[in-house]
Amino acid sequence: MDGEWTRWLSDRLPKRLDMRVVAAYGAVIGAILVVLAIPSGRPADEMAVPALARPGRPGGAPPAAVSWFWSPGGGVKVLRSSLVAGMPVLGWPDASAVQATAGQHGPGAAPAGHGVWSVSGWLKGLIGVNPLDPRSLLAAEVPGMKDPGPAERGEDGQAGQVEQPGRTPAADVTNPPPVASSKDPLVAIYHTHAYESYLKTLDLPAGAPLTSAISNDDSKNIVAVGARLAQDLADLGVPVVHSEAHHGPQVGAYVRSRQTAEAMMKEYRSVQVLFDLHRDSQPRSITTSTVDGKPAARVMIVVARGSSNLKQPYYPRNLEFAQSIYAEANRRYPGLMRPVYEEPARYNQDLLPGAILFEIGGPENTLEETYRSIDMLSRVLADLLRQGKYPHPSKAPVK
Repeated sequence: MDGEWTRWLSDRLPKRLDMRVVAAYGAVIGAILVVLAIPSGRPADEMAVPALARPGRPGGAPPAAVSWFWSPGGGVKVLRSSLVAGMPVLGWPDASAVQATAGQHGPGAAPAGHGVWSVSGWLKGLIGVNPLDPRSLLAAEVPGMKDPGPAERGEDGQAGQVEQPGRTPAADVTNPPPVASSKDPLVAIYHTHAYESYLKTLDLPAGAPLTSAISNDDSKNIVAVGARLAQDLADLGVPVVHSEAHHGPQVGAYVRSRQTAEAMMKEYRSVQVLFDLHRDSQPRSITTSTVDGKPAARVMIVVARGSSNLKQPYYPRNLEFAQSIYAEANRRYPGLMRPVYEEPARYNQDLLPGAILFEIGGPENTLEETYRSIDMLSRVLADLLRQGKYPHPSKAPVK
């Protein structure tokens, strides 16, 4: 029996192996193993905030088409995603991302869409639809169902700031009438994420996760910072209207805040400058500096440059306005500002030229530090606005 098996096997094996073929196959298999084994991508908490993932980078983000190459392991990540798309059995969670999120999302868990390879996400980025989601296929054929994109859904990447049941109060939706310092305000201030707050202001225990810094108490969240800015500008001779409306949780927040901004612009047709105030998600080491000998919350301006699905005709003018604020504030108060950040989104900045988004400090700053920064920023803004150094719309933006 053994002799028959040996003859059968001998008849079917090649008489001579081509070592070049063996070497080629070995190289391919080795490359696959290396790509799958090397950790890649940004830390999960950084990935959760793409708009703020590389603070201080001059010139803003790279084009979305090459954003995967941003981080040191980005090129490897592209190769790995390609392999997993063709061979799903090779996919498993990225251990580094899982470790980075442990404690915030439970042991060994990664937030949805981060730290785990997504074949459907890769395919959607490649062909524009998700073949694993019937809604995506239907939306591709029915324009009315087309997904407007993350910025319009309010899913602007700040997943880590969404309320966590049992830890923080749920973000709510309120619509109080805006407070105007004049019947003809020049500036309108609102807050897409009004619940963004500061850890020390909430008296949270030491070691509380940064994502716990949310509150519906307007004396302890970003609304209080907006009220300080509004009062400062009014005291400096710049008429302003401030909305304290809350726009609920992250999903859909920009859709709801857009209605707030449009309502203010319709009621006060004199508005030509629109500020959306937020609190950043970065740690204190990034969001704090010493200005005039005292700690201050750093300020970053985010300018939406639009994308193929999110048209932003005012991007050049908004960017010029943001850069002028940055330059003057940096000249007068070195260390106060972080470089202007550009994002391939819209963030309601298509409403008029003169609409920009401010990030004031981070969850580890105090309200006192943010007020100190707002007082300095207000003086810069007031001087520029009184001099007419802001984009002037050619016609009323809201009819």
